[in-house]
Amino acid sequence: MQEHYHLSDASFAALSSSGITARDLYLTAQLLDPYNKGVEASVLGLLYYIDAKGDFRSKPQFPHRKIVSAFFETLTTKEKMFIFDYIEMEDEDDE
Repeated sequence: MQEHYHLSDASFAALSSSGITARDLYLTAQLLDPYNKGVEASVLGLLYYIDAKGDFRSKPQFPHRKIVSAFFETLTTKEKMFIFDYIEMEDEDDE
């Protein structure tokens, strides 16, 4: 699962030490792949996640939010800015 989320050894170890289990990783993978295609975590999957669960930075920090946050840190700056813009756009639509 570490490769599925593109996590470094340090990020994966930090998730494990925070209580994240293999089951949590598997269930979160399904949130990032709603059509069950078996693809690795991606920016598109993150957009699906945001649509279903909202901003991954919000509290409380459920296991899926911790995992998605760790995946988010693997993205390029350009991808991160795109995700922030998308979250902002979603927040504006809710108002």
